[in-house]
Amino acid sequence: MMNNTDINSFVSLLIENNLTHLHFKNKDYEIELSKEPGQQATVSQSTKGIETNASAEQFISSSLVGTFYSAPSPESDKFVQVGDLVTPETVVAIIESMKMMTEITAGVNGRIDAVLVADGDAIEYGQNLFRIVP
Repeated sequence: MMNNTDINSFVSLLIENNLTHLHFKNKDYEIELSKEPGQQATVSQSTKGIETNASAEQFISSSLVGTFYSAPSPESDKFVQVGDLVTPETVVAIIESMKMMTEITAGVNGRIDAVLVADGDAIEYGQNLFRIVP
């Protein structure tokens, strides 16, 4: 569950970067902050249970809009490749949004079955990035 310190960190991020909207989602919770220019930020938060079917494919999707990168730098190895095993904590990619780099973690256990986007692709919120199989 998200605590007040977590919420305050998101509010600070919104204010310090002069953003009007910020949305964050992971397997445990989702937070959305928005504000009109010159007004206070408003917060909505929800906690979600994740139901998975161990025999079905799953997808790792983007939690934000931005640019997809499969490695920490052009000279580095990719975070993951087809066939790699991942755990919920495994970093699988980076999304660059507003000059901020956000690590994307798998969020599930499984094996990378397909990479659905290419380096440098423009990514939408909720877009599937990887297909995972048990």
